[in-house]
Amino acid sequence: MDFEVAKVDVWHYLDDYLQPMQLKNLDRELKRNYTAVYFPAENRMMQLADDGMETFQYGDEGNAEYGLGTSDSHSRIALQWTGKTNKNAWMVHIPSGRRMSILQDLNGQIAISPTGNTLSGSIT
Repeated sequence: MDFEVAKVDVWHYLDDYLQPMQLKNLDRELKRNYTAVYFPAENRMMQLADDGMETFQYGDEGNAEYGLGTSDSHSRIALQWTGKTNKNAWMVHIPSGRRMSILQDLNGQIAISPTGNTLSGSIT
């Protein structure tokens, strides 16, 4: 009988997210993809984002030489008691994929300008 079957969700205290949040985001996580760029003249692809830098923003409608990458993966566990996460940010050289750390533990927002020449942000 169904009422005799136990359902157990296993969670570890070092998981990035609490179990209910993991279940709510499961479909999105299974469909996660990362930004990449293809250079047709060189028949070459460069992945710009990954597990360690999930979010990537490019400027100048994708024509800028640099983009902005961010991640909050280092502070997700603290989300459980603070209600927010801090971000690390990198400038990414799009042709090479090389990352240069520009901010760590940002308590706020950061964005690249539409032209791709400047960054703007706010601290909360």
